[in-house]
Amino acid sequence: MQKCPSEENTLIGIQAIREVIEIFSGPFLTTYFIKTSMDTITQISIYNIFVYFILIIATAMVCYIIKRKYKIEIFRLSVILNFVYILMIIVLREKVLEHLGILAIIYGISSATYWTPLGLFLINKVKNEKRMSYETKNQMVKTIFKIGIPILLGGMITISNYYMTAIIVLILSIIQIIFSFWLKPLEDTYQKFDIKKAWNKIKGVKKIKKVLGIEYLHGLCIASSSLTVITTILIFDVLKTDFKLGLITSITSALQMLVVYLYNKKRRTKNDKTIILIAGIIPIVTLSIFLIYRGDITIILYSILSQIATGLLTVIRTVQVYNTANHKLITINEQSEFWVIREGCISFGRITSYILLLIVGLWRGTQGLKILMIILTAMIILIGIAQRYQIEEKSV
Repeated sequence: MQKCPSEENTLIGIQAIREVIEIFSGPFLTTYFIKTSMDTITQISIYNIFVYFILIIATAMVCYIIKRKYKIEIFRLSVILNFVYILMIIVLREKVLEHLGILAIIYGISSATYWTPLGLFLINKVKNEKRMSYETKNQMVKTIFKIGIPILLGGMITISNYYMTAIIVLILSIIQIIFSFWLKPLEDTYQKFDIKKAWNKIKGVKKIKKVLGIEYLHGLCIASSSLTVITTILIFDVLKTDFKLGLITSITSALQMLVVYLYNKKRRTKNDKTIILIAGIIPIVTLSIFLIYRGDITIILYSILSQIATGLLTVIRTVQVYNTANHKLITINEQSEFWVIREGCISFGRITSYILLLIVGLWRGTQGLKILMIILTAMIILIGIAQRYQIEEKSV
């Protein structure tokens, strides 16, 4: 009988497929809204606000359950819900816009049942000293998927339609379900879920509070924030087809993979602060060029360079989060509570981001979109500065 891959490689495979699903339900869902709705920004904003509110509530409920046991069962539920989500898109077809509430609930619960157990798996199955190597490998594998899949999806959507393309993603979601059964369960703790007690323990720890603050900022400006939607809308307005959007996404992913690889290969701790600061500055510099010399090339340049820079910040931030989860004050019995707090921070950042986008959508003015784009991009500088100082602090 053929031996299953290691758990680390299995987790990388599961996360890679999740990236594909998020590309399909992210930029390509955005372009679908653009083509089928006259009120794109408002619909996308309400959909995402609902998703992340559901995510916060569902995360707390999931953590209450997996605090004691059922960690692997809940995780498998998440990948099954991914399958259901894609299947609903295929079945509903043109009526999908009439059922955004149901889709938001399924996607929100799917995310809660995915990210929370995944966080616990990564905390306990990857050692701190191997974390940078693991995260770099993980990001590179996901990026390889992101290089090929956007062109495939974009080409399929351009040639056929969004729903036919969903069938490919549905097949990948089945593979993800199979992968989930290769994971071994974590040890049951049989401890009471007590988020108040955990918060009281860590709220006075400066290092942990900084990490949580950075998580909020990432949700506001980078991680599935409204800035990605604004950029997708502007890029699609220039490129006009899903295939060209997929091509730009693939080129960006290839360059992002190269930068992350070079960073990991050449990195020296003493130089990290400079690299992080440069990554934080690049988005606002390229946005300024776009606003001064507004054109097709400059918006594409902004999209590519800002995503490369924020991708590097994300790798470094991910390492900081998981290392913080192994802080001496956070015992294995309190990691569920930490993950709820962490997820709450990043989700509230996203909700804030989409509330701002909703206000702009109700305003119905391009000037408001430009102002929001400037504000969110400028905030990335704060993320760079915060991560720069965070990396100076040694683990305690």
